[in-house]
Formats: sequence, C-alpha cells, structure tokens
Amino acid sequence: MNYKIGLVAAASLISGASVGADRLEIPSSFNPVGSGARALGQGGSFIATADDASAASWNPGALTQLRQTEIAAMFSHTQLSEDNSFSSETDLNGKQDVSNSELNYLAFSMPCRAATCGKNMVFSVNYQRLYDFSREWKLSRKIDDGLSSGNEKINYEQDGSLYALGLAAAVQLTDNLSVGLTVNFWEDFVNDNEWTQNYNSSESVTQIDTLRNEDAQFTTTNGFTGTNFNLGLLWDVYQQGQQKLTIGAVYKSAFEAEVNQTSQAKINTVYPELNGFDEQNSVGPNNENLKIDMPSSIGLGVAFQWNDSFTTSLDVYQTAWSDFVLTDQDGNKRSPLSGKLLSTVAQLKDTTQIRLGGEYRIISQKAGSNYIIPIRAGLFIDPAAAEGETDDTYGFSVGTGIAYQNWVFDVAYQHRIASDIGQSAMQSLGYKQDITEHLIMGSVFYRY
Repeated sequence: MNYKIGLVAAASLISGASVGADRLEIPSSFNPVGSGARALGQGGSFIATADDASAASWNPGALTQLRQTEIAAMFSHTQLSEDNSFSSETDLNGKQDVSNSELNYLAFSMPCRAATCGKNMVFSVNYQRLYDFSREWKLSRKIDDGLSSGNEKINYEQDGSLYALGLAAAVQLTDNLSVGLTVNFWEDFVNDNEWTQNYNSSESVTQIDTLRNEDAQFTTTNGFTGTNFNLGLLWDVYQQGQQKLTIGAVYKSAFEAEVNQTSQAKINTVYPELNGFDEQNSVGPNNENLKIDMPSSIGLGVAFQWNDSFTTSLDVYQTAWSDFVLTDQDGNKRSPLSGKLLSTVAQLKDTTQIRLGGEYRIISQKAGSNYIIPIRAGLFIDPAAAEGETDDTYGFSVGTGIAYQNWVFDVAYQHRIASDIGQSAMQSLGYKQDITEHLIMGSVFYRY
C-alpha cells in the first residue's frame, strides 16, 4: 500500500513484499462467519440452527427464536504455527508461532412479543471481531553476494483486528417464516479497528574490508472503516412430532472500505572503523488514503432435528473474492494479496465453504436439577482467496457446555490445517507455507 516506504525498505530482504504494506495479510481464516462456541463446536454450521444472541452474526432472521432477553459474551484464544518456505532464500525457512487472546463477541438481544409489537420481533446490539492479523516472524540469514558478507536478523510483527458494531432486528412474518437484518459499522468502538506492521532489521556486513552495522525500522498502521449489512431468512419447512427441518439463508453485502495508512521508516548506519561516516535517515510519517472493495457472500444452511436430543446441520457459503480489489492513492487497481496491478496477475477465485456438524444434548428434567449438557462435533472445508487457484484449508471441531437455569456456558476447540498456501504473496522469493491453527472459544449467556 505504501510505495515510498517500500522503496526505502528495498535494501532489506522482504521489506517490499511483506513490510511495505502494499498488500493485505490475513493469517486467520479469510472467510469469517459468525461467533460463538456452540456454533464453532459444530464446525461453524449454524445458519439454520442459530437460536441465541450470536444469530445476528450468523443469520439475523433466526433471532426470532429467542424467547427471553439475552446478554452474551464470547472470548477466543488462537495458537497459529506457520511453516514458511522461501525457495530463493532458504535461510529463512522454518516454523514461526504466534498466539492471541481477545474478546470475540458481545451482544444484548431483547424480544418484543406480538401483543406489544404487532408481530414477534427481536432487537439486538452486537460487537464482533471478524479478522485477526496476528503474525510474528523471527528470521535470520547469511549475506554473501560476492561484494558483501555478514548476517542479518529480521523481526516482523503484525498485530490488530477488525471489528464491527452490529444493529440487528428480526420479525416473524408467519408461523414458519422469519426475516432479519444486521447493519455492521466497521469503526473504532471498544477496540481500535486497525492493524499495524512492524519490521525491524539488524544487519552486520563487511564490504570492501569495511564493517557496516545497520538497524532499520519500518512501521505501518492501517485504520479501516466501512459499513455493510447481513440479510437473513429462517424457514421452518417441516415439523412432525420431535422431528423438524429448518432452512436458513444469509446474504452479507459487499462494501467499499476506506483505509487510512500512516507509515514511516528509520535507518541508522554505523561504520565502526570510519569515524564521522555514520548515517541516520528517516522517511515519514507519510499518510495515504486507500480503498478496498470487500466481497459479498451468500450462505445456505439446512438443519434437521431428529429428536429432542439430536440435531445435524450443513452450511454452504460462497464468497465473491473475485471482487476483492485494492485501489491505491493514485487510482491504480491492485490485488490485495500481492500488491501487483490487477492487469498483471491471475484473477482471484471465488471460494466455497462447506461446514457439517451435529449436536447431541443430554437432558435432565429431574425436579431441582434441570440442565442440558451438549456434545458437539463438526468438519469444514474453508478455502482462502488466492490468485489463480484457491488456498484450501480444512479442519474439525468439538465442543460441549452446560445450560442450567438462566445461564448457558459453552466451550469449543477447532483445529485448522493447510499445505502449500500463500503463494500469491512474495512471489519473487518463492514463498509458500503450511499452517496449523488451534482455536479455543468460550461463551457465556445470561437469559432473563
């Protein structure tokens, strides 16, 4: 995104590719769906099942299933391992790890019965984290190009998240059909809606029998703002005794996001053997206003309740990543993945997610000890956007919890893996990576 910094940083190994923020790095899933440990435990198949305050993020049409006012809070911990490979710089190969714990979702939802509002309605305010940019690389390499020899150490950190404040409403049109809308404001509210990249290089090189020590720091901060909406529908297709078939659909609109970027660089060069030749250079801070066209997505979910204890669900999403475009300050259209002009790269491919899950509920109805303990599991295919072909990622999840009186506690674990992905980035270095991600999520609901 910032080419002045990129030119200064070109003297460093990977600055132009990963530090000059001319592309978007999203180590987490490219396809954020909804929030909540219950949904996560079922592989993220929740469009036709969502019956708690997280429905505003999955399918706002399903909010009408709430019968009580509900307060919800959800937290997540992620451990990501990236096994990086650089075919043209093999010294940089190896595993890099980062962990992150954050608030994932807050919600307050309040039903309004037909006697008061004319039809059964639910209103909700929610706050959701959608993208996690956490990344931390510690690299080193030997320098030997015939003229210079030495060593370089590189520390690269990316930090930050994108959040949206959602205002949602749902209405039950008929006994079997409900619709809902969530309007999402991607702004600074509880947290800063931004991500920051910090690149530090420490180099000790001998050139023509002269030692040079150089420290370089490059920092780029990207503030992100925009507005979009989620439109949802829930249809109770069939019910006979304990069996029930439900279909849900959700459309998440495309939108143009504004990115306010501030970047700066500092380079300190010392020649221990040449007094008076030391140098200090800086660029910035520079400000640029960029635009990112974020893609739309559409999802369809089917849930079948076999009996009061057992439900299975299947969700399919398609996201139009072919519409994902970065426009720089000069009006050039670029690929957000590589930073290259769109006219010079293969078109980004749309992605299709498939998510399958199930929930078995152990129900106690003994006097004085009414509770529900669920057992959940799920599988998913979650491809990421890439130039030419998609980057396929896969995973599974498990979860459990307890519902007792007015309280519901849920916990879930998700395991996500991928091989040979990320090749759209840093193509000149022959870059690709394998990933292993562990995600733990906890949710708490209070209903009254």
